[in-house]
Amino acid sequence: MSVFEVIIVAAQAVVAVAMIAGVVLMLRVKDSGSRAILSDLVFLGLLASYVLWSLTHETQIAYEIMLLGTLGCLSTISLARILSNGRR
Repeated sequence: MSVFEVIIVAAQAVVAVAMIAGVVLMLRVKDSGSRAILSDLVFLGLLASYVLWSLTHETQIAYEIMLLGTLGCLSTISLARILSNGRR
């Protein structure tokens, strides 16, 4: 196992811990706004896990998945606009 692979595994572990903490917090929080933001955290964690996995494995659609994953931020922006009543 090379140094690069060790770093990738460590990064995947950090992402996994962050995702688990987000899910636990999602179950404990009461308001829907926080739950929506935490669901985005889990979504982006899954995207980061895939990107880290694709660094060590051959895949042909890694860049397409990353670009489509950036569209996941639109739900967060929409929620922010709704909670602020459309103010900028």
